[in-house]
Amino acid sequence: GSALLYLFGTNGRRLLLDILRPGDLIGETFAFDGRPATVSVEARSTLVTQLVPTHRLTDLSVRFPQLQLALARGT
Repeated sequence: GSALLYLFGTNGRRLLLDILRPGDLIGETFAFDGRPATVSVEARSTLVTQLVPTHRLTDLSVRFPQLQLALARGT
């Protein structure tokens, strides 16, 4: 499925940031920096998601340091 990634502007209107499609990642930077997410996601159609707990991402980044570099580059 697909989903909308957006945030609310100062005028209260939604600002579309991206349309997410199968295979896209969201929230990984918030999981690493520990700050609350400032964006919202809304499903556009039926979709399947996979939740990866923060502690698992941390474990993976310790085992594979290149993971954080790839996330920083957006690749």
